[in-house]
Amino acid sequence: MQNTTYLLLMFLFTNTAFAASLCKPEETVFFSCQLMNQKIVSVCGSKDLSRNQGYMQYRFGKVSKVELQIPKENQGFPNISMSRRVDPYSEYYGMSFNVGAFVYEITSYRQRQLNNKDGYPTSPSSDSLGVRDSRKSMREGDIVFSNECQQIGQAIRLQDISQKTGITINDFKM
Repeated sequence: MQNTTYLLLMFLFTNTAFAASLCKPEETVFFSCQLMNQKIVSVCGSKDLSRNQGYMQYRFGKVSKVELQIPKENQGFPNISMSRRVDPYSEYYGMSFNVGAFVYEITSYRQRQLNNKDGYPTSPSSDSLGVRDSRKSMREGDIVFSNECQQIGQAIRLQDISQKTGITINDFKM
């Protein structure tokens, strides 16, 4: 009985862990999380990804149906920009790319200390996906979609993406 319970728990755990990514087993997972709305956002790359070969894709949807894949074909990668800010109180990692007028932004924020240098609380750690319409201002409601990940996982792996693709990470100082 105890072995059956253990096997059942392992089965549920491995299926849950696998379900939290839209990447294939033969791909590198640069970021993946299940959002509060139960959809999954993943950034996946081929094992041979480099400046001149392989691919990196943004995927959104469910394990049973990927709703959006950018780029559509398994070649190249979207024209992305990456940014990072690290200080004694927090870490911010961001990746964004445009599709027409829409800006897709994946962010990972990590709280390093409970309070900043002025004694004010820092924001709790989070991972999120946002989509903005660049044709609109903030006043006009430029945010089309915004959702946080259910659990904090590994921050988006900007350094790995940069090393493989040659894309520069913009460092911001506080």
